[in-house]
Amino acid sequence: MTIIRQYSLPNCKLILHGLSSPTDNTSETRPRLSLLMNAECHFVGYPQPIVGGKEFFECLLQQVNQYAQEFLSGVSHPPSAKTAAEVPMVELRRLDSNLHRLIVRNTPFDGDSQMKTDPTSPVELDLTTVQLFDLVEAVDQFLADSGTLPELSLQLKAIPKRYTKPEQSVAQRAIPAAVGVSGLAIAAIALFALPVPELRRPLEPNPQESTETQSLSETERRPSAGQSPPQGVNTDPDGENLTVGEPGATIPLQPNLVSPPSIDDPQEIERLQQQLFAQVNQAWVTPISRTLTYRVTVASDGTIIDYEAVDDVTPEEEATIPLSELRFQQVGSDPAEPQADMMVIFNHPGGLLEVRPWQD
Repeated sequence: MTIIRQYSLPNCKLILHGLSSPTDNTSETRPRLSLLMNAECHFVGYPQPIVGGKEFFECLLQQVNQYAQEFLSGVSHPPSAKTAAEVPMVELRRLDSNLHRLIVRNTPFDGDSQMKTDPTSPVELDLTTVQLFDLVEAVDQFLADSGTLPELSLQLKAIPKRYTKPEQSVAQRAIPAAVGVSGLAIAAIALFALPVPELRRPLEPNPQESTETQSLSETERRPSAGQSPPQGVNTDPDGENLTVGEPGATIPLQPNLVSPPSIDDPQEIERLQQQLFAQVNQAWVTPISRTLTYRVTVASDGTIIDYEAVDDVTPEEEATIPLSELRFQQVGSDPAEPQADMMVIFNHPGGLLEVRPWQD
């Protein structure tokens, strides 16, 4: 029974006719094609296909793979001594960037025990780049099909590096080195022409000038009669001037602690009282073992700035109230921000919360 394998692409179709080998497993769902009878290659635009036997098909595989590599890489394969001496049955030539000529030559065949040659001329087909790569894809599909001619494969090998073309010529690659050597030589000549700098020892100060300068400084520091001492200098009872830092000198201190203004408006205090009660009552969920009283300081926007316990409180009791979580962690304090103190009572038993203005 003849087995047919077909690999179809939009612009090319490869059809193989063959038989299975007697040693193949006949129980397989898809029978294996082991013996090739003929191969057909159809192209869109050409009504007649290209037909050949096993030798034609093997040459087609080799030439298509080699030409595709040369076309994509731009590196030509070096001809071997064997291929240079004979003309291949299948050949691909590049006409321009989008046109490629496929040449198929007829080979001698065996008939009546004599070698005869078909007198017809070779078949030439001009393929576009799209048709060429559809043919490449059909060949790739065949090579990936393990059930068709499994013993047939391509022997691929890398091209020697000596056949690759450099991206730049030797002259272009030598330009940076020549420019670098020339620049180094010019810089060396320019530095050689510069004079050697002279080294001079630093001049030692004149002792007489130093004494005069010290006397002048002492004169300037002592105020004349009827003149008040300069700012930052105090006078002792004997009339001697004392600078800041000397024993007996008084330094004016600026106040660095300013008490923030307190909120006295009754309506504002009532608003802060309600706001503080709402946020503490919502956050207090852990029961306590005894009544705890705190003095809480709040800002004008209701933020808890600080708090302290009225009585001694253990760390375990401190952990049951939410004031540490509600306290605003600020860096420094604004002395101009108004504040108000509130008394917050966590009652036990009952778990009732009381918030009232702090009374000193």
